[in-house]
Amino acid sequence: MSENVQDAQVDQLEAACEVAAAQFAGGMEIAVIAEEWDRDENWVVSAIRRALLKFIPAREGGLKRSRTERQSAKRAEETRIGELQPTLPLPAALPGRMLPAKKVLGYAENGYRVGESHHNTRISDEVVDSIREMHEEGRKTIPEIAEELELPFGTVAKICAYQRRATPAVRFKRVQQ
Repeated sequence: MSENVQDAQVDQLEAACEVAAAQFAGGMEIAVIAEEWDRDENWVVSAIRRALLKFIPAREGGLKRSRTERQSAKRAEETRIGELQPTLPLPAALPGRMLPAKKVLGYAENGYRVGESHHNTRISDEVVDSIREMHEEGRKTIPEIAEELELPFGTVAKICAYQRRATPAVRFKRVQQ
């Protein structure tokens, strides 16, 4: 079925919903509307609800959208995100908040994943290395680093003291994406 035919059917359905809602608002009983439209009462009730939902304010403001409008908006947003994905900023642009795609997993001696390959990691290895480098060279204090990277003070302090993210990876495994 082509999109034009489908759009026409949706328009006809929405028009029918509005007419049914107007008839109901005018005092007509649901059973009478169902008989006139040669539909069952459940269809009439859902048509009235569908027409009335347009006039209920949505959370973001404006009128509440129908399911097809929500789905098309979601598809448009997914398409827009897909187009932007190659241009999304790298971890250097958003320090500690975004990780590149994982291709190699690092494992410690005990067999657990460590570093960026750990499933709970929120800070990239690059950022951890830069935190330690800035602190050890004396360029910045821990509070300055924490403020600059928008990370908690305690996290930065523990990274600098090698209490967090200190286990080196001794084995590596390449995985399919």
